[in-house]
Amino acid sequence: MRYFLLFLLISLQLLTGCVNQHAIKQPNVLTNTDSREQTLKTLSQWRIAGKIAFIQTDKRESANLHWSVDQEAQQQSLRMTTYLGINVLSLEQENELTTIEVDGESYQGDDLELLVWRLTGFTLPTKAIQYWIKGIPFLPSDSIETNEQNLPVILSSEYDNQAWTVRYQQYKTIKGHQLATKMTIKQDQLTIKLAINRWEF
Repeated sequence: MRYFLLFLLISLQLLTGCVNQHAIKQPNVLTNTDSREQTLKTLSQWRIAGKIAFIQTDKRESANLHWSVDQEAQQQSLRMTTYLGINVLSLEQENELTTIEVDGESYQGDDLELLVWRLTGFTLPTKAIQYWIKGIPFLPSDSIETNEQNLPVILSSEYDNQAWTVRYQQYKTIKGHQLATKMTIKQDQLTIKLAINRWEF
């Protein structure tokens, strides 16, 4: 359970329930892709609340998610709870120092992805997800397919020599920005689903 939570947390850091991939809520305005990307790159301080689900062939787990990020200050805080509100995992990162607490035990490291790999054996795109969640590329080689409104529908990435796919399934206009509220992140047999109830920035 401990290692699942560590894996779920960072594979994340990002939805529960099955979502129809074609049920994308279409905004009424057209968006210039390049302009949208440049604008959202400057949106470096934000927080979300929602649910996250971790799915593999033989198991499925989910939790409530509260995640706050300040990319410029290289700070983030993440908390995962059960549906009863019981805290099951927390993460604090300041600059390169990360502290993860789960099941009453604390782990620290100066490389979040390396820390996750050592604890779980999985390589996870922890830095990239902070960009993907906004529907913008992390690597120059990331490719994006858009809908008629020029909003991302599928993002494909070769992150750390592994193929990742992000499917954006629903959008909402928040303070003039079209931001995804449902998405699925997939790599081989791993599927992470994210349902965001609240965006703040």
